[in-house]
Amino acid sequence: MALKTLFTGQNLLWMDEVDSTNSVLMGLAKNEKLAHGSVVCSYNQTAGRGQRGNSWQSEPNKNITASVYYQLGALPVANAFVLNKIVSLAVADTLKTIMPNQSVKIKWPNDIFVDNKKIAGILIENTLKQDAIAYTIIGVGININQEKFDVPTAVSVKNILGIDYDLNSALNIFLENLEALYLQLRSAKTGELNKGYFASLYKLSELQKFQQADNTFEATIEGVNEHGKLILKKKNGTAETYNFKEIKWIHEN
Repeated sequence: MALKTLFTGQNLLWMDEVDSTNSVLMGLAKNEKLAHGSVVCSYNQTAGRGQRGNSWQSEPNKNITASVYYQLGALPVANAFVLNKIVSLAVADTLKTIMPNQSVKIKWPNDIFVDNKKIAGILIENTLKQDAIAYTIIGVGININQEKFDVPTAVSVKNILGIDYDLNSALNIFLENLEALYLQLRSAKTGELNKGYFASLYKLSELQKFQQADNTFEATIEGVNEHGKLILKKKNGTAETYNFKEIKWIHEN
C-alpha cells in the first residue's frame, strides 16, 4: 500500500529498536533541520512514554509506535488543544477504517477507546517560541496485533477481529488521515474539526465518576472547551471545567 500524502511520512525514518519515537524525533529536531512531516517509526519501542509520566508498553513487531514532526510556524499556545483534536480524530478514523463495525471513541484528553477499553494513546510535545508553538512532535501508540496486556482495560485490533492486520497498511492509513486533518486545521476549518471531535467523544452527555484529590464525585460530561478543559455538569446543575491533571476518571466496568 503506497503512502498517499503530500509531506507527512515522505521522510520516513525506520528504526529497528528505539527507547521512544518521540524522544528520537525530538533529538533530531533539535540537532538538524528536519523536513516538515518527518516521521520516526519503530515496531520495537522499549521505553514508550504516555501522559502523567506513564509508560506505554508494546510487544515488538505487534503494534504501531510512531512520531510525526510538524512545523507550525506560529500556532498560539492558547490554541494548542486543536492538535489533540486532529490527532485523536486521525487515530479514531484509522481504527474505524480497519474495524468499520466497531464504535471507536475519543476519551478525553488523549486516549482512544473501543468498547470501554483503551486501544491507542497519544503524546503531543510542543516546542514554544515566545507565546506560539514553533513545532510539535506527535506520538501515537496503536494496539494492532498484540493479544495479551498487563492491564485488563487494554485491547487490540486482533483481540476484536481475531486476525492479524498489516502494520504498514495501518500506519499509512493513519498518516494519510493525519495529514488530511492537519490541512483542515491550516485552512481554518475548525468547525468541521470540532464537529467530528464531539461526535466521537467518549461518554458525552453521560453521568460519570471522577476523582479530584481525595474527593470522588459524579458529573455529566458536557464537552471540552477550546482550551482543552473537560466541561462537567454537577448534580446541582453547575458546570465546571477541569484540566486533565486536575481529575482522573473512575471506571467501574
